[in-house]
Amino acid sequence: MKSSRSITQLHSVALGLCLGAALSACGVNSQNNYEQMRGMLVEQKFSDAANWIEGNKDKIYGENNAVLFYMDKMMALHLAKQYKESNELVQKADEKIEALYTESVSKNIGAFLTNDNVLPYEGEEFEKVLIHLVGALNFTGLGDKEGALVEARRVEEKLTQLNDRITKGAKDEKDEAAKARAQYSEDAFVRWFIGCMYETEADQQSLNDALIAYKKALEAYEKSYTPKYKTPVPTLLVQDYARAAEALRFDEDLAALKKKFPNLSYPKPADTKDKGEIVLLHLNGEAPYKIEKTWETVADSKAIKVAYPEYAMKTKSIAYATLSVSGTESKTETFEDVAAIAVQSLADRMGRVKAKMIARAIAKFIAAKAAEVATEQAGGGGLGKLMGAAVSVAGAATEKADVRSWLLLPATIDIAKAYIPAGKHNVTVTFHSAAGGVVRTETIPDVEVKPGKKVFLNLRTF
Repeated sequence: MKSSRSITQLHSVALGLCLGAALSACGVNSQNNYEQMRGMLVEQKFSDAANWIEGNKDKIYGENNAVLFYMDKMMALHLAKQYKESNELVQKADEKIEALYTESVSKNIGAFLTNDNVLPYEGEEFEKVLIHLVGALNFTGLGDKEGALVEARRVEEKLTQLNDRITKGAKDEKDEAAKARAQYSEDAFVRWFIGCMYETEADQQSLNDALIAYKKALEAYEKSYTPKYKTPVPTLLVQDYARAAEALRFDEDLAALKKKFPNLSYPKPADTKDKGEIVLLHLNGEAPYKIEKTWETVADSKAIKVAYPEYAMKTKSIAYATLSVSGTESKTETFEDVAAIAVQSLADRMGRVKAKMIARAIAKFIAAKAAEVATEQAGGGGLGKLMGAAVSVAGAATEKADVRSWLLLPATIDIAKAYIPAGKHNVTVTFHSAAGGVVRTETIPDVEVKPGKKVFLNLRTF
């Protein structure tokens, strides 16, 4: 029989472990953080938001959320037009994500005993891709088209790596194809944007690369974006593809497009060669946020709570925008429904999430029973029940869903463009409600357009 002192020590150690586990359950609630800076974002005080994020680097984010810190601050700095500083964080986020790809066994064991909040946040797959879109936009803001092209190529590399990782370990081609279909593994909008970056080089090889990118974008919309995310093929993409095919005299591609889209009309290369192009990227609305949901499973005839994340949607105040310049007007189309991608990506892996959560809940239950039995066997008597209850309470306290996400992303990325004569132009962007009413108007003066070149305008609304 163990001495009362030994039992007390066992009791103290167990309670200490329970307390340590409970403390480790404290994770970042992205939505709570976002609400604290939202007023600054809505008022376009983006530098203030970046400073707020920096000021809470240790207090709120900490080492486990370094990637989330980089994501949030890089976006705030981008919106503040501090492009160089934003790009420094793009690089840091990318390096950190790659480092985290190699799993830490000890940390995963800790997560299994408590919850995923003890693991470093490495981002959702679509978030990892979109950090490089921010990088490319930063370079366009700096007037560095070569840098933007390099960053666009890095996106291609990320998409290739993502597909390789998704299909790794598949038993046969059927399994591999099913895995690719069931997960985010392609980004149609980014493919289109890559094509735009290639076109800025204005030579035959780059135009050929652009056409390939447009073709991949079209395939991604048809195979994934439309069926999974309900995002139609954008008319502007089809026009870009057709224009590039005609310029390169790829008659088969052009004929296939005209057959698929019988009413296709597009700016002819001969009509646009002396004009410049304004491309509006409207980062519209607010990304959905994760909330904690629970369901119950049963172990030893007892109900056990299991926590899991679910996305909650936010309402967009602006349905679309119109781009007006030099008598030309065009309406935005949604190219990237970030909200839909987020929701579907989580749904695609929810089966694995649930299996992991159930296994963890049962493990906590077994730990509570084991503590009870071990204490009784050590001569603890009624203390065994107390020990079992203490471990059970700690298990319940640590049963928390991981609700971290990159909330400074928009709900959608909408695009409009216009071909206009070279020179300086005043550009007007009008934001509309779903009923068509004008929400507000923004004018950008003296936008310089050069023949055969693209000017990217990036506007954010909440």
